[in-house]
Amino acid sequence: MDSNIDIRPQDIVLFHVGGGGSYGPIDSILKLFPRQCVVFAFEARDSADDIETQQSYEIEGARTILVNACIANSVGTARLFVNKQGASSSMLPPSPQALNETMVPFSPPGVITWGENTELDYEITLRTISLCRFIKERNIIPDVLSIDA
Repeated sequence: MDSNIDIRPQDIVLFHVGGGGSYGPIDSILKLFPRQCVVFAFEARDSADDIETQQSYEIEGARTILVNACIANSVGTARLFVNKQGASSSMLPPSPQALNETMVPFSPPGVITWGENTELDYEITLRTISLCRFIKERNIIPDVLSIDA
């Protein structure tokens, strides 16, 4: 992470957690005021989608910093359950009570139940950080916090 980023008083500091390949709800702010935005994108895993998203906003003038860590209550490590449908990967296993629930019309193609959506592919261990600690150590307070989890 680039710790030498210059944040000016008129800048809009945006924190976005998760949701690889998109900055979700803060996209509208970035599109309106790209040159005034500083984005800290917290993503648990390295992803080509995240790098592409970062580069597309940098072309528009936004300053983006990818923070490769999982947000948790403390600094350390945590397991990530990586599902065959990558968008449903989580630090939490799926609830057994929800596995047979249908997802239509919001499901990925060919997926009908929550169980199919959350079918485990593999598990990995990730580095975790605390948002409170990140803010305190860097003395950076976000104007907007977006969480896609």
